[in-house]
Amino acid sequence: MHGKQADVLCNIKVDMEWSFNYFRKWRSCFPAISQLYLTVSCAAGASIALQRPLEIPGMHSINIDSCYIKNFYEISSRKVKKNRNNLTSMKIRNSVFEFKDSDMWKSAMKNSDSLIHTCELSVFLHEFILRNISTKYIMDMPDKSSLQMEELKERIKNVSLQKGECAYEQLKYFEISGSPNSFTYTHIHDIFSKSVFSQLKTLNISSNGLKSFPTVLRLETWSTKFRTLRQLDFSNNYITQLDFLSTERYLQNLNFELNLSNNKLRLLTEAGLQSLKYLYYKNVIVNLRNNSGMKCLCKTFNAEQVFRTTWGQNYSYLKSACVHNCNIDSDTENTSSSHQFIAYSVLVFFFSFGTLVSSSLLCLRRILRKKKKKDSYEVQSFISAESIYDAFISYSSMDEHWIYDTLVLNLESNIPGIRLCLHQRDFVPGATIADNIIRSIDDSTHTLIVLTENFTKSEWCQMEFQKAFHQTLKHRKHLIVILLGDLDTSTLNRDIKFCIKTYTFLKVSEILFWAKLYKALSK
Repeated sequence: MHGKQADVLCNIKVDMEWSFNYFRKWRSCFPAISQLYLTVSCAAGASIALQRPLEIPGMHSINIDSCYIKNFYEISSRKVKKNRNNLTSMKIRNSVFEFKDSDMWKSAMKNSDSLIHTCELSVFLHEFILRNISTKYIMDMPDKSSLQMEELKERIKNVSLQKGECAYEQLKYFEISGSPNSFTYTHIHDIFSKSVFSQLKTLNISSNGLKSFPTVLRLETWSTKFRTLRQLDFSNNYITQLDFLSTERYLQNLNFELNLSNNKLRLLTEAGLQSLKYLYYKNVIVNLRNNSGMKCLCKTFNAEQVFRTTWGQNYSYLKSACVHNCNIDSDTENTSSSHQFIAYSVLVFFFSFGTLVSSSLLCLRRILRKKKKKDSYEVQSFISAESIYDAFISYSSMDEHWIYDTLVLNLESNIPGIRLCLHQRDFVPGATIADNIIRSIDDSTHTLIVLTENFTKSEWCQMEFQKAFHQTLKHRKHLIVILLGDLDTSTLNRDIKFCIKTYTFLKVSEILFWAKLYKALSK
């Protein structure tokens, strides 16, 4: 101990169980201590129960290493929200979190209002680290029916959707790394979708096995949620494309590095280089080092000239990939003169035979082309020069998970350059909701209505539908209705009933739903 400060080290022995309640009792014996710094280290087989550590008075730092952690659902409570705590640093490394069905049940059966108004972390944290974490799920409620368990999952999901926004105004370092089996794309969406980090300097999401960049961290959020960010680390994942860096004209000036080193990036296109240039003038440098095998699709630009520019010099390490390993239109055209001579000789030798074969193939190709036109079509970019957005998506906030994790992800992955307008990210601050709705629909080529039970109960969703329906009467193809889940048509208002009876709508449950949606948007 040092005056009113105490550094406490707990070494949990082999196969021993330790509870934070023990530490809570010890703390009550020393009321004069105002600052506690706790380190817990576990031997093989040792476990700890993490009961509400944030509520321990004077707790400034918790550092847990190599432990089997139980009772994680009790890490926080509404009491923490009401009463200020002093926790500024929380580090959990090389540990396993145990989740039981019974813990989930106990948590879900609590007062919903309490759960909705509870932040996942202490809002007073300066540093938060989860590194090399794994999870273990235990099904310990065999007496509960499958229907009851489905109701439990639905309740937990609804609580998550209703959670209010948490502002972590003092957090400067946030890390979730080395946990590919525990913190997936969806987990990251849940953590960041309803949080603001006004003072965050470093965000480390490295080594999590991510195959794509999370939409919840899309480019336009950098100016709103991460204004002070200096380091965004997505290194050592499996990201393959740079499409998430597409130019956004409303992006404000920033000043940080995006680390995409040691991913699986394979192809750098002209659009990708334009994004790098745009971000350079927004003071964002993207680290693309050690993406082995990366090539440039450089048919439409001069690679040598690019790397002589001021911004291009920052990416000089890509010069060998773009100049000496240029992938022209996906096929290399740098053929030596000797190869050309050999190829020419072979062509002359087989010319007469080739003529006969090509005529046969031409007939076969015509047959297959007719069949292909009937069965499929090519998804392509359809950016309209007349509209700011290609589609405005109208949906209930209760259905937000499906919108971002399924609809937006699929559209942005399969339709190059598509510009989607969503109220959560694109509504103009300060304007009324009604004005924002009218502006967004007027500025969009299409309006996607995601029709659910939740949609029919929202007044703002009804307003969006009325405006989009009015545009449909003027332009005939402006409105696309998507039916998600079962819907009692008897509860619908007159205009919605008329719309789904008169116009073709798409059901998510249909096998060809995505193909039909892509085709409808490309018209």
